[in-house]
Amino acid sequence: MKNLFLTFALLGSSAMLSAQATIKIPKVYQPVKKSMYHKGWIDFNKNGVMDVYEDPNAKIEDRIEDLLGQMNIKEKTCQMVTLYGYKRVLKDALPTSEWKNMLWKDGIGAIDEHLNGFQQWGLPPSDNENVWPASRHAWALNEVQRFFVEDTRLGIPVDFTNEGIRGVESYRATNFPTQLGLGHTWNRDLIYKVGRITGREGRMLGYTNVYAPILDVGRDQRWGRYEEVYGESPYLVAELGIEMVKGMQYNHQVAATGKHFIAYSNNKGAREGMARVDPQMSPREVEMVHVYPFRRVIKEAGLLGVMSSYNDYDGFPIQSSSYWLTTRLRGEWGFRGYVVSDGDAVVEYGMNGVWSETGNSKGDAISASTEMQDVGMTLDNDLKTCWQGNKGYYITFALENGAKIDGLSIAWKKENTGEADFEIQLSGGGGQFLTVYSGSVSKFNEWMSYTFKGTTASDLRILLNSDGLGVAEVKINQLKKE
Repeated sequence: MKNLFLTFALLGSSAMLSAQATIKIPKVYQPVKKSMYHKGWIDFNKNGVMDVYEDPNAKIEDRIEDLLGQMNIKEKTCQMVTLYGYKRVLKDALPTSEWKNMLWKDGIGAIDEHLNGFQQWGLPPSDNENVWPASRHAWALNEVQRFFVEDTRLGIPVDFTNEGIRGVESYRATNFPTQLGLGHTWNRDLIYKVGRITGREGRMLGYTNVYAPILDVGRDQRWGRYEEVYGESPYLVAELGIEMVKGMQYNHQVAATGKHFIAYSNNKGAREGMARVDPQMSPREVEMVHVYPFRRVIKEAGLLGVMSSYNDYDGFPIQSSSYWLTTRLRGEWGFRGYVVSDGDAVVEYGMNGVWSETGNSKGDAISASTEMQDVGMTLDNDLKTCWQGNKGYYITFALENGAKIDGLSIAWKKENTGEADFEIQLSGGGGQFLTVYSGSVSKFNEWMSYTFKGTTASDLRILLNSDGLGVAEVKINQLKKE
């Protein structure tokens, strides 16, 4: 976990400075706080002196300890969060004055898929001017980086992540066949070239971390993600995974994050989505088939990132397994990179009731060594920040399994005056939501309470039916378990 923070500081800052030196940028791109930029170092915390974590000649371990010692609890927590980018959660392509009042005013671990052109499922690509050309895209990501370096207390750069299992996910990028198609070639040299191109194009666009390759081994052809695997041979997956990572991480152009760790691709009945997948495999099968590719890719290719998987194994969630994430991954294999949870994975364990013993999904995940949580559009019910979206957007709150809810209070925010419509929806599991309350908002920046018939539910969703409506804080009336 300590290496994670330093990786951001080194990788993020070098990305910003090298981009300024080599990419043709608009004339308006000029350093704002020039006094913090010195020859050979950056005054990230703006105190006028070179702290140990700002000294490029100091030992990495010393820089890490110094940085951690200066961080408060909010800053440490924010470094464990992945925020989805423009038109996913972020409503702004570039920083605004409002950012200084948002959650990420204290920094953020990563921003995922920012300005890659994807908006939401079923919508056309974004026509934002910063999506293309690539030089403009890189400039825009540098402007976002400038906010975190210049306008946060400690200046910790953000990690820009993106998908890359068939080429970097972008409005315009080289589009390769699926991993299953690439796997059919059994061609190591070809896959290495795919990795080189993916990493190079990702870096050119300003991304620092690409979520690839997928190291799952295909076992059940009914599984809905089968096209994402290289094949059903663990040897094939390992060999091609090694070449893909070597190509992506060539000359430190990007970090590669392999997924999904571990025992993910043989779910009972080919289950997927929000269901508990409950893979039923013997320990020998897990070791010989599913562990094999990860172990080899980490040891032979120097994989820098791992995405922990949604599933449990032997009744215990991988997200909170100190055995898999610490004893095996770090202790046995010597993995020194970072671990990020799959999107909403930590929250979904609460929905499936796997946290009944501790009641603290995030605490268990942190203790097990999950450095970052990819939370997507889900916010905790005690998170005091503002999430804002347009018509059709929603946020989801996981509830304690088996509990009743009969109402909630919401503090709303809105960009302009006028009423706004919304719905409160509940789900008992399986992803199906029913509306239990619909209405309009006329008062903002104060608590508004809504009640409905007590219902047992696993999660709650607030659906926006108007543009520009924001949720500042939520309090849920959760009754005693039945």
